[in-house]
Amino acid sequence: MFRRDKGRGPRLSLSLQVTQPVKREDKWEVTALAVVLYGSMAPEPPREVVFDVNGTEFQRVLTDSESGQARSAMMFSVIGEYIVTAYLPDFLTVRRSHRFMVKEEKKEAKRPTDLLVEDIGGNGKYRLVIRVLSKDKSESVGVGVPKARLIIFDNRGQLRNRQTGADGTVIFSVPDFTEREKSITVLVGGTGLKKTIKLLGRAQP
Repeated sequence: MFRRDKGRGPRLSLSLQVTQPVKREDKWEVTALAVVLYGSMAPEPPREVVFDVNGTEFQRVLTDSESGQARSAMMFSVIGEYIVTAYLPDFLTVRRSHRFMVKEEKKEAKRPTDLLVEDIGGNGKYRLVIRVLSKDKSESVGVGVPKARLIIFDNRGQLRNRQTGADGTVIFSVPDFTEREKSITVLVGGTGLKKTIKLLGRAQP
């Protein structure tokens, strides 16, 4: 059983938990929860807990009279390493610290799942609007995949290498041709996506 040491004040200890940073728009939110543990079964009055960040006082919070908990919500706008410390101002040796990092999460690269090719023009003069999309089963419309590598060739061989823009689209001007028709094939590098489109040439006399 805990007891009080006469002349030395109450026996106290402190625990500290800090949540993982969660991004909210352009800032990261962290919640620090300090719990004051008493060495006596008798009820204790609320106590002040000081929270500081990297050695600078951030907030003072009174503990809940029943649970002994004190909570502080913090927002960070700068990426880097932080140390949150909680302590009792009347008992400076009773303190706990927690170190964590605020960092940008790497966005998972979109995996191409669809290839769309549309031709504009006629009579041997064409432009192709090429779109590379990514979508899962829950999406009805795909999202454009930027920087997708395209290989474009006709029946005579390779024409060009291209890369999609930020919206997953690239416009390709087909070299003028006089044949009755020409087949253009578009491949998305590193995937099995492939599409062939037939274009009509200039009308023959």
